[in-house]
Amino acid sequence: MSGPAVGLWLFEPCGFADILADVVPWLETFCEPVEAKAGGNVDFWVRDGSALGLKDR
Repeated sequence: MSGPAVGLWLFEPCGFADILADVVPWLETFCEPVEAKAGGNVDFWVRDGSALGLKDR
């Protein structure tokens, strides 16, 4: 089952290795699990929406 999707726009071109090294640790501060997938995708669930400015319901 898929849920809402998000695209993360970076300010400069990055290789997948750079994303794994730099972006994944940042995502892990408020998401879990964070999983690197084949094809250069990263799947994750937002655990703490307040990190994105979302308010609790």
